[in-house]
Amino acid sequence: MAPAEKQRIRRNKLMSFMDDDENYLKVMISFNKRKSILKRKSAQLSTLCDVEVCMVCCCPDRTVETWPENRSDVLDLIGKFGGSKEK
Repeated sequence: MAPAEKQRIRRNKLMSFMDDDENYLKVMISFNKRKSILKRKSAQLSTLCDVEVCMVCCCPDRTVETWPENRSDVLDLIGKFGGSKEK
Protein backbone atom coordinates (compact mmCIF):
# COMPACT_ATOMS: atom_id res chain seq x y z
CA MET A 1 0.00 0.00 0.00
CA ALA A 2 1.36 3.39 -0.93
CA PRO A 3 2.05 5.72 2.01
CA ALA A 4 -0.17 8.44 0.52
CA GLU A 5 -3.22 6.14 0.40
CA LYS A 6 -5.64 6.34 3.24
CA GLN A 7 -7.06 3.19 4.62
CA ARG A 8 -10.78 3.07 5.24
CA ILE A 9 -11.70 1.82 8.65
CA ARG A 10 -15.11 0.35 9.33
CA ARG A 11 -16.44 1.66 12.59
CA ASN A 12 -19.06 0.07 14.74
CA LYS A 13 -22.42 1.67 14.24
CA LEU A 14 -25.16 1.69 16.79
CA MET A 15 -28.14 -0.33 15.71
CA SER A 16 -31.62 0.79 16.61
CA PHE A 17 -35.15 -0.36 16.03
CA MET A 18 -37.08 1.21 13.17
CA ASP A 19 -39.61 2.79 15.54
CA ASP A 20 -38.24 6.29 15.05
CA ASP A 21 -40.42 8.42 12.81
CA GLU A 22 -37.43 9.59 10.78
CA ASN A 23 -36.20 6.05 10.10
CA TYR A 24 -39.71 4.88 9.28
CA LEU A 25 -40.10 7.72 6.80
CA LYS A 26 -36.80 6.81 5.12
CA VAL A 27 -37.81 3.16 4.90
CA MET A 28 -41.19 4.01 3.39
CA ILE A 29 -39.67 6.38 0.81
CA SER A 30 -37.14 3.74 -0.23
CA PHE A 31 -39.81 1.04 -0.32
CA ASN A 32 -42.17 3.14 -2.46
CA LYS A 33 -39.41 3.89 -4.97
CA ARG A 34 -38.53 0.22 -5.29
CA LYS A 35 -42.19 -0.78 -5.50
CA SER A 36 -42.83 1.60 -8.39
CA ILE A 37 -39.75 0.28 -10.20
CA LEU A 38 -40.95 -3.32 -9.71
CA LYS A 39 -44.38 -2.44 -11.08
CA ARG A 40 -42.81 -0.78 -14.12
CA LYS A 41 -40.53 -3.77 -14.71
CA SER A 42 -43.49 -6.14 -14.42
CA ALA A 43 -45.36 -4.16 -17.06
CA GLN A 44 -42.29 -4.14 -19.33
CA LEU A 45 -41.78 -7.88 -18.91
CA SER A 46 -45.41 -8.54 -19.74
CA THR A 47 -45.28 -6.35 -22.85
CA LEU A 48 -41.85 -7.25 -24.23
CA CYS A 49 -41.97 -11.01 -23.61
CA ASP A 50 -45.72 -11.41 -24.14
CA VAL A 51 -46.13 -13.36 -20.90
CA GLU A 52 -48.60 -13.17 -18.06
CA VAL A 53 -47.05 -11.43 -15.06
CA CYS A 54 -48.41 -10.96 -11.58
CA MET A 55 -46.72 -9.07 -8.75
CA VAL A 56 -48.00 -9.23 -5.18
CA CYS A 57 -46.32 -6.83 -2.79
CA CYS A 58 -46.85 -6.88 0.99
CA CYS A 59 -46.14 -3.38 2.23
CA PRO A 60 -44.64 -2.52 5.64
CA ASP A 61 -47.93 -0.87 6.65
CA ARG A 62 -49.63 -4.28 6.17
CA THR A 63 -51.40 -3.40 2.93
CA VAL A 64 -51.16 -5.56 -0.17
CA GLU A 65 -50.59 -4.06 -3.59
CA THR A 66 -50.66 -5.96 -6.85
CA TRP A 67 -49.83 -5.57 -10.47
CA PRO A 68 -52.03 -5.63 -12.51
CA GLU A 69 -54.24 -3.37 -10.43
CA ASN A 70 -57.38 -5.33 -11.36
CA ARG A 71 -58.03 -7.81 -8.54
CA SER A 72 -59.86 -10.33 -10.74
CA ASP A 73 -56.88 -10.54 -13.14
CA VAL A 74 -54.56 -11.23 -10.23
CA LEU A 75 -56.83 -13.91 -8.80
CA ASP A 76 -57.14 -15.56 -12.22
CA LEU A 77 -53.34 -15.71 -12.61
CA ILE A 78 -52.85 -17.05 -9.10
CA GLY A 79 -55.50 -19.68 -9.72
CA LYS A 80 -53.99 -20.59 -13.06
CA PHE A 81 -50.40 -21.01 -11.88
CA GLY A 82 -50.83 -21.46 -8.13
CA GLY A 83 -51.98 -25.04 -8.38
CA SER A 84 -49.48 -26.19 -10.99
CA LYS A 85 -46.47 -28.19 -9.82
CA GLU A 86 -43.31 -28.71 -11.80
CA LYS A 87 -42.02 -32.26 -12.09
